Amino acid sequence: MSEIAISRQGTQNAINLVIDSMAQLFSERVSEKLKETGFFPVQEIEVKAESDPNEDELLKVQDVMDILKVKKGAIYDWRKKGILVPDSYVGRSPRYKRSTINDYVNTKTPMI
Repeated sequence: MSEIAISRQGTQNAINLVIDSMAQLFSERVSEKLKETGFFPVQEIEVKAESDPNEDELLKVQDVMDILKVKKGAIYDWRKKGILVPDSYVGRSPRYKRSTINDYVNTKTPMI
């Protein structure tokens, strides 16, 4: 690969990081303002992760969907964005440790 192609790829990665950061910041600020004004109803989804003795258990995508109460597309989108990365694969199927899902649940931001 030429130096120009490598440089473009690095630039594209940097641009994507900036865009993702700005989108996250924008989302958080809009959510805060909506809560302050009370003009639009804001729904916070709260899911408590239970301490589980089986934290190393590998979960399928369907299990993660059930725990997080989201659709399959959201999980695949988060994987592409690096938000929720699989801990391993069985064949081509991603697997997530229960502890990874619990950590995500305990650190995610409220949704609008």
